[in-house]
Amino acid sequence: MLRLRLKLPILFLILKWINNHPSNGLLLRADLHTLFDLNLIAINPITMKIHISPTLEKTEYKTIDGKNLRVPENKTCHPNQEFLKQRFEQCKWCQNI
Repeated sequence: MLRLRLKLPILFLILKWINNHPSNGLLLRADLHTLFDLNLIAINPITMKIHISPTLEKTEYKTIDGKNLRVPENKTCHPNQEFLKQRFEQCKWCQNI
């Protein structure tokens, strides 16, 4: 049986106030979570497309580049666009996308 390990990266965290709403996180496989934390994977906050860093272009991760992020049907549970925008802007390699 194949078992996937999932982690939940927090998009935005304020130490004095932790928001546990679903829009403040993404459910990702453990390896993708690590790459997201390292800013090697970015999600365009407007198009919800996944982009990979140029350093990953010759890896198996190239298959996810340009794919749409799957989001819940309930719009209140969609990732917070402002938080995604902040993360996207941290990825200097994707500013021309």
